[in-house]
Amino acid sequence: MSDARSGLERVRLDLHVHTPASHDWQGGEVTPEHFVERCLGAGLDGIAVTDHQSGAWIDRLKKAAEGTALTVLPGVEVSNLGGAEGVHLNVLFPCDTRSDDIERFLAAIGAVSGTGERLERGTAHRGINEVLDEVLRFGGIAVIAHSRSSKGALADMRGAVRTAVVRHPAVLAVEANAEDYFDQQKQDQHRRVYDFLDGSDPNYRRKLAVYQASDNPAPAGHGHTLDGIGERFTYFYVERPIDLETLRQCLIDRESRIVMPDPQDVGAGEAAGAPHIERLRVIGGFLDGLDLPLHAGLTTLIGSKGSGKSLVVELLRFVLNQAPTQPELLRDHEAKLAIRLGVYGRVIVTVRDSSGSAFDIERTYDPANGSPYTDTPFDVAEFFPCLFLSQGEIVRLAESEAEQIRFIDTFFDFRAHQREIEQVSTDLRELDQLVAEQIKARRRMAPLTKEWETLRKQIEEKDKQLVSPAFGRFQDAQRKSQQLAAVAASVDTQRDIAGDALAAFDAAARPPEAAGALERDPAVLRVASHADDGREAARVKLAEAVEALDAVRAVISAEIDAWDKEFTKVESEYNETIRAAGGDAPALNQDRARLVGRAEQVAGRLRAVEQRAAQLGPTVERRRELLAKLTAAQQAYTNARKQRCAWFEEKSNGQIAANVAERADFGEFQARLDELKRGSYLTAPEIESIAGSIAPHDFVAALLRYNLTRRDDDLRAITDASKLGLDRIRTLAEFLLSDEKYEELLALEYAAVPTDRPQIAFRVESGELVQLKRLSTGQKCTALLIMALCEGNIPIVVDQPEDSLDIRSIWEDMCVRLRDTKRVRQFVFTTHNSSLSVASDSDKFVVLAADGEQGGIAHAGAIDGDEMREHVITLLEGGKATYFLKQRKYGIVDPYAAARDDGRPA
Repeated sequence: MSDARSGLERVRLDLHVHTPASHDWQGGEVTPEHFVERCLGAGLDGIAVTDHQSGAWIDRLKKAAEGTALTVLPGVEVSNLGGAEGVHLNVLFPCDTRSDDIERFLAAIGAVSGTGERLERGTAHRGINEVLDEVLRFGGIAVIAHSRSSKGALADMRGAVRTAVVRHPAVLAVEANAEDYFDQQKQDQHRRVYDFLDGSDPNYRRKLAVYQASDNPAPAGHGHTLDGIGERFTYFYVERPIDLETLRQCLIDRESRIVMPDPQDVGAGEAAGAPHIERLRVIGGFLDGLDLPLHAGLTTLIGSKGSGKSLVVELLRFVLNQAPTQPELLRDHEAKLAIRLGVYGRVIVTVRDSSGSAFDIERTYDPANGSPYTDTPFDVAEFFPCLFLSQGEIVRLAESEAEQIRFIDTFFDFRAHQREIEQVSTDLRELDQLVAEQIKARRRMAPLTKEWETLRKQIEEKDKQLVSPAFGRFQDAQRKSQQLAAVAASVDTQRDIAGDALAAFDAAARPPEAAGALERDPAVLRVASHADDGREAARVKLAEAVEALDAVRAVISAEIDAWDKEFTKVESEYNETIRAAGGDAPALNQDRARLVGRAEQVAGRLRAVEQRAAQLGPTVERRRELLAKLTAAQQAYTNARKQRCAWFEEKSNGQIAANVAERADFGEFQARLDELKRGSYLTAPEIESIAGSIAPHDFVAALLRYNLTRRDDDLRAITDASKLGLDRIRTLAEFLLSDEKYEELLALEYAAVPTDRPQIAFRVESGELVQLKRLSTGQKCTALLIMALCEGNIPIVVDQPEDSLDIRSIWEDMCVRLRDTKRVRQFVFTTHNSSLSVASDSDKFVVLAADGEQGGIAHAGAIDGDEMREHVITLLEGGKATYFLKQRKYGIVDPYAAARDDGRPA
């Protein structure tokens, strides 16, 4: 790879600095080294040396700055160029300009005599436009110095002369103070220097950069000193090493590249960075060895077809665990990993969070083992969320309401809502097993009661035939044994419940332990101590309950054991009496014993189902509380979506109208109901009618009431809502209840709740807000991309966004927004569109190239570098020949470009 650069970064420049070479220096004797030290101490990254009609200190300062972080731009301030008092120009030259080059320039404009003598008004005989022509010939840039002072062109010159100066192609900027720029009243009245030179003035027809510089003034305001360096400065976004070309890029793109420091907060640094992907490394596959640093602003990946641009996007998605959700795109994603990365290929991404902390996330492509992470115990997608849009994904997203809801969710912490909903749903699933068992128990009570009553009647008939004093005593003893056994069974049930509660309590998670500095925090220690005390006290009570029931059961067992001895005597006396009686008595006794045995079994089952059915009320109440909690969580989720939709409207400046229709999408309910009804002979339209007319909760409640009563009135809620006949609803109810899969029915109440439906509208060219479903695909995609580019801080990675857009919308809907937000949010794009990348002022281009078997980085950096510009022109414009041919055919005159007096382009 050729020399790679890191892209644009913000630097602090003072582009108007004087040294002792100026005739009005008031700062005493200083060395060049002392001068450089002062500049660095003022926090400057670079200065322009602009002595009055002298370049004497240029070479000395450049040498003193070698090996330091300070860039020295050669320049000169040319004075007395016309006007009432004589205006000043700062002229900046390429970095390799030397002191003797400055002297040649001064001689060319008549600022020095042939002997080298400085002329007090040496340029008076040369017009200012001639001087500016010489600036161009020497490869320099002219800046109107202190433009609004008595020696500034905007204050001291008038009429055609001033207009000619402003419109001269050598002039790219003017100096003006930040106080003027931040003056709200002037801004409202469009009277700032910045406003005069925004291209709207019919005379100037020119947009110029505006920045401030110190002129390192002496305290008294006359002359220059060391202490004044950096007193005023401006932030520029440049690529290092700083040179005249990167400065020129700033001056011709002032909105994106120049930031005037707020006078109220001049010491403030750049705002805390947004979370961003810092670096991508690949081991194995087509991009083996790739080491790609990404810019925290806008990185644009360019290259010929097959160079690996889209693969970079898919690798980022892979390691950050944010694969596409649409089946077709997911298959494409997985195919790229399998073919272009390969099994055991590794991808390492360095991410930096908003606090500035960096983390390496490494993942190995090993689908048989779930493509594991290396030493990454957290959920990567939740830890570092991004918005990914693969090639063509925006089109599919535009056609799917479900995808649009997921899209809206990416702009807030939707996982917190989903976690709460999933946790409550899990608790409900566990509780539903109990509810189902208890419903079944209640259903079993009636037939068991009937069976027991039948057996009791049969036993009574036998008893009448076996009546005798001995039988009476045996019958009473048998009843007593049965009663003792029933009491013992009830205590056993209570003991089981208490034991289960103790086991569940012991298995419950303990409070988390504090870490780091919190280990000794008094409040944390006190709360932890209270929690431990409460847990121990509760456990003691549960354990005591278990012990108490065990003790009671032991006493009961002793009583039963003692009684069993008495019962054996009574039973033996009765059996002897039966044998002595002879005749039918033994057979009757055998029948009775068989009936009693069956009755005891049925009674035991009946007691069990009665106890289980008795718990249905409390369990249903617990479930009702969980459903209310779930409803509140789902409503909070919906409210968050609504708030985000309102945010879209605000941040899109009215281009987007967004909302969600609460629980208007019943597709999941319909799908689940359709699956459950198979075999019921109900039609799909009938199921759709039910799903679209009644809430899952009301549907399930009606079925369960009917399950217990078998009364048609309990189905009225469904028939009235769906407008279907009672016979059809009864058929469905009987079918769904026939196999007693109550868990599946109960799950409909929370797993098939109708979801929110997106309502997105886009303001078209006519000014009308049109719903997404009525728009063309290109308009839909534009609307969604505008939403994506609204303010936020999660990174956005898009593969060829221009494929989905109307080319007419790229500047207004994409470039303008990117230019405004790329300083506070990361964007990574692949593109073949020069408007998107160049007009958006990409902070960094990355040129990918491949030979068919292996891809890699051919070059990287901002467009400021000559080599990168050549790549951009070749790959995005098709070369200079096609670009210039198009330019000639269009015949477009740049309204902001320098122009001659006749209005023709310079």
